[in-house]
Amino acid sequence: MRDGDHYVVNGSKMFITSGMRADHFTVAVRTDHGMLLGLDGQKGYGQIVGAQAMELAFERVAQHGACIYSLSHAHHLGRIGHFAEMAVQRGWISIHFVNVRSRPVVAPWQGGDGRFGTNPCCIGIPLGLGDAQREPFVLDFATSRVAQGKMRVAHNLGKEVEPGTLIDEHGQPTTQPGVVVVPQSNGRLGALLPFGEHKGFGLAVACELLGGALTGAGTWHQDPDSRRAVFNGMLAAYDRALGVVLARQRLTLAVTALTLVASGYFYVVVPKGFFPVEDTGFINASTEGP
Repeated sequence: MRDGDHYVVNGSKMFITSGMRADHFTVAVRTDHGMLLGLDGQKGYGQIVGAQAMELAFERVAQHGACIYSLSHAHHLGRIGHFAEMAVQRGWISIHFVNVRSRPVVAPWQGGDGRFGTNPCCIGIPLGLGDAQREPFVLDFATSRVAQGKMRVAHNLGKEVEPGTLIDEHGQPTTQPGVVVVPQSNGRLGALLPFGEHKGFGLAVACELLGGALTGAGTWHQDPDSRRAVFNGMLAAYDRALGVVLARQRLTLAVTALTLVASGYFYVVVPKGFFPVEDTGFINASTEGP
């Protein structure tokens, strides 16, 4: 399994146990204006209706060179990076903003309880053309500091997590992952914290507005309950022309490549594909810090 594939397994389990309609596997077109599409997942299984939405959008990119589409009411789309990979394989840029409608598991920055989901953001950019094609740049992350699934794994293994990751059911900092897995003393759960303090929180709100409000998928406006269903709304954009322009550039991170390795680390982390083979000497492992 790839890192993040637990989303597919957990999403399938939640779909089966949540009582959702298993026969809803067709995305519906609600708005159609050329390169603009408004799609409805009709509470169908996200791995299927999400792929259907992508194919409809790809048809519009082929016709118009770009497509902006919204997808509402899709059950658990899983790893959003999968959809970005589908686009960059065609040499196109992709941008995705997603909200999560389920039990609110992420607290606002300096908040004391969960108010929204892990709200992922994803960007895919192709690198190189033809024989010069390299690994694409795909950035896919939740706006919480850690994924909810990783907290369940840590809880099952009896491990603590890093400080600054969680708050308990009283809004106090904790390193015990069980606070977001099982109900606590007052019947409530704790919450994950956003990454990057107010910056991650701001991006989470943007995903809520673009993926939830703008798409018609809705945002969270109720008290937490025991239902296991997880619904996603997604606003996505694909562009063929910009992908070609960027792919023709020899994208190298010169500043990152030449930087010294920080004390306590052995190498500088650089996305795959940003350096051609002949340039990899710039980021050889080193034990020397600045």
